[in-house]
Amino acid sequence: MRRGHTFNFLSIFLVVLVILCIFGYSLLSTSLVNSKKDEMLWDVSFKDLSIVEGSVDAIVPADISRTGTEINYIANLINTDDFYAFEVDIVNEGEFDAKVSSIFKDSLNYNQQKYLDYDVLYMNGELVNTNDIIKAGKKRRIVVTVKYKDGVKLSDLSSDISSINLSFSINFEQVNN
Repeated sequence: MRRGHTFNFLSIFLVVLVILCIFGYSLLSTSLVNSKKDEMLWDVSFKDLSIVEGSVDAIVPADISRTGTEINYIANLINTDDFYAFEVDIVNEGEFDAKVSSIFKDSLNYNQQKYLDYDVLYMNGELVNTNDIIKAGKKRRIVVTVKYKDGVKLSDLSSDISSINLSFSINFEQVNN
């Protein structure tokens, strides 16, 4: 009889041990998967900025910030056919798709708004909008342009128009796949 109790005890012990091993493995693999997700890369930034040919010489040329997420510049538009434009890539080097959550263009003052256009377009001419998606591992080239509106005459302009101190940024949020 004693041998039967030992066999039952040993059987129960082994079953419990196997269940604990399976449970432990499950916890460990879940922890590793979650840890891998936490380590997945989020990297969306501006790269490869170039000034568009024909742009006026800027007082402070467009330059990508250290964080890679903002561009600052000061343009001096003296004549009504002057413009300042630059192209830049939005690069998603991360592992998640990115969605445009907001676009920040320094506001032009009242007088500047009357006479200037400030556009942010993809290279195909489409307007950059919130909710646009930049796929993981992809990039999209945009062009940012500040120019006088069609039909503006030099005599129409006030003195606070010509020197324009601007910055530009796009904020992104992760698209949950």
